[in-house]
Amino acid sequence: MRVAVLLSGRAQFSVLYGGAMVRWTYEVYRRLQPQVEVKVFGFPTDPETRYALPHETSDWHRACIAISKVPALRRWEDDLWLRALVSRLQQFDVIHIHNRPQWAPILRRLGYKGVIVPHLHNDHLGHWTPETLDRLAPALDSLVVCSTYIGDRFRSKSAAIAANTQLVLKSVLTPLNTNRGFAAMAVDIERNRSAM
Repeated sequence: MRVAVLLSGRAQFSVLYGGAMVRWTYEVYRRLQPQVEVKVFGFPTDPETRYALPHETSDWHRACIAISKVPALRRWEDDLWLRALVSRLQQFDVIHIHNRPQWAPILRRLGYKGVIVPHLHNDHLGHWTPETLDRLAPALDSLVVCSTYIGDRFRSKSAAIAANTQLVLKSVLTPLNTNRGFAAMAVDIERNRSAM
């Protein structure tokens, strides 16, 4: 199985500047090799501080930064970033998106047909309305949360989202814990889609 990991926003895949979500990505996916072929996509990262997993970026990052500074254009930053990556993302079976569930419908609109799994490490959906959550649901194959608190903030608002929400704790990484649970979930999703 080939997995593309999309780091959120302008995250760098860096030991020094990456933060907890980036570290989680590295720790989990390095343990899943060789069963899972992974490539991490994010903003440019200095090779000296980059984690030792395959990483790609896009030269369009400069344009994304520029339009983010113009209020009238800011809303197109995500579309531009994903459009710059989509031809490469098409080669992957699964796209694992950190903290940007709103990217799933954009990827579907751009023609991605594989499995999309947003992974929330923060409360990004708690303020969404039930209608907005219901519109998001068809673009997702699953939604991962790292705590019951985060899931509880939105599950009661949308049965469609609740049905596909899974808890994957960020606790100690052991072969029988988080990483194996995430890998098994991704394999099950892919197997179910193939059977359709």
